[in-house]
Amino acid sequence: MKKQFLVIDLNDTSSNYNVDDLNELITELGECDLENGMSFEAVTEWFYQNYKVVEIEGSVNEIN
Repeated sequence: MKKQFLVIDLNDTSSNYNVDDLNELITELGECDLENGMSFEAVTEWFYQNYKVVEIEGSVNEIN
């Protein structure tokens, strides 16, 4: 089964992502901090403080 992640911004619930690769999203959202020398672990900690992550196994189908 395909694994995906629904990621919801805790500060703006209208902002959300449906992704296959969670690490890729963390890297994209923390790109500036990573370029400025922050570790991936620190960026990941920031990510989990600001986003709710739901793991989805199976298929997700848009119906409208």
